[in-house]
Amino acid sequence: MDILTQIENYRPYNEQEERDKGLILDCLRAFEDVFTRENALAHMTASAWVVNERFDRVLMAYHNLYDSWSWLGGHADGDEDLLAVALKEVCEESGVKNVRPASEDIFSLEVLTVDGHMKRGKYVSSHLHLNVTYLLVADDTDALTIKPDENSGVKWFTPEGAVEASSEKWFREHIYNKLNEKMRQFRRENERKGEIRGMKLRDATTADAARLDTLLTRLIHDEVQYDSNLNGSYVVTDNYRDRIGLEGHKLLLIEDGGEIVAFLYGFLYEIPGMLAKPIAILDALYVEKEHRRKGYASQLISVFKPFAEENDACRIELKVLSRNEAALRLYEKLSFKETKKYMTMDLQVQ
Repeated sequence: MDILTQIENYRPYNEQEERDKGLILDCLRAFEDVFTRENALAHMTASAWVVNERFDRVLMAYHNLYDSWSWLGGHADGDEDLLAVALKEVCEESGVKNVRPASEDIFSLEVLTVDGHMKRGKYVSSHLHLNVTYLLVADDTDALTIKPDENSGVKWFTPEGAVEASSEKWFREHIYNKLNEKMRQFRRENERKGEIRGMKLRDATTADAARLDTLLTRLIHDEVQYDSNLNGSYVVTDNYRDRIGLEGHKLLLIEDGGEIVAFLYGFLYEIPGMLAKPIAILDALYVEKEHRRKGYASQLISVFKPFAEENDACRIELKVLSRNEAALRLYEKLSFKETKKYMTMDLQVQ
């Protein structure tokens, strides 16, 4: 479902959201460039109200531009998947690795005014942010890091403390209090349905080897539809055990509700004398079907990327079957681009 339809279907929480929803829809229908900053009058942004697993802490950043503690988020910059934008911005602005949507549904809508200001030596005129907010859940034990060009502090607050920490009166009264009310309502409703569970991203250990073999087996079986040469009954055994913890290799996994539901395997490829720098090969990435569209693939890649950078890799490479359109869309959304053609010639086997 595209973002226009999502907003059309969104049920406003109060009068502010009802009026702002109408203005956002008017802009989406009127402007072709509303997802980019090329529209100097109004453009789309994505924000996140980030809570911990217990829903009793809220993550805030001290925003340099506004000189205040505030929520996290950023510009769409051409990406119409605003949930993906929110997830990416939270990771970049706070350093957290384990973050997921509490729900993929829109959590809140706002039209926000931005006063004129200087940015990177240029004046930016006053304009509107057409903002879509998502409720995200993060691990409050993750290390926090600032993004110096945007913020000078990142901190967990109580929900009430998050409101009090903001020096922006309008945000306190009209946005942050509202988000806390909606967060508590969401928690009550979903606790009754038993749908709030924990997610954790971590490095694999040898104790995970058998489960990783199972997930790799499912990945191979999934790809049979795209490659008839694959054996749909093949079962992987002891594929990763000897690579876990091996220098130059990275095995990441995601647990959801205590069960491993996604993994990524990558390694450094080096040829001394021929390659000036290593290449980080993303060899395998798989998310269980029932856990897709939770942002897990992007979270795994967001942790693999620093591993590649810290090892002086020049780029990340992966292979994807040309018929696997869902995978192609995912990787393109994550800023991968086609640089090589991997070609095959079928042979007549007697």
